[in-house]
Amino acid sequence: MRCVLAITALLLGGSGCGGGEHFTEPRRDAGPAKDAGGPDVCPEIALVIVAPLQTGVGGRGLLHAEAADAGTVVSFDWFGTAGVRIAKGHAADASYTCVTQGHQTLTLQARTTSECKATYQIGIICAK
Repeated sequence: MRCVLAITALLLGGSGCGGGEHFTEPRRDAGPAKDAGGPDVCPEIALVIVAPLQTGVGGRGLLHAEAADAGTVVSFDWFGTAGVRIAKGHAADASYTCVTQGHQTLTLQARTTSECKATYQIGIICAK
């Protein structure tokens, strides 16, 4: 049985934004689902936290991800569009820095040693 996917993005007080929470539906691109008894079950992203969702140019945000794959180690990769710099992009806990004003996209890939992966994208705003 597949677990229910729950993705949460938190909007915390920060440069140019108010407090509160923002929940969003995942955009997911997983590899082919395998039989639960097979060796290559694709990872399931359970939690993504991006805080804040809006910050100023030069501002920094925190990234956190959790994923599981029955008995297999899951690796993480964070990517950003050209206006965002990612630090520790190959870890579950990373950070981003806005370098260009405008709407940017952050992408998380959770993968196993096989070609199975799950992908999640979320938009952020880099303000003046």
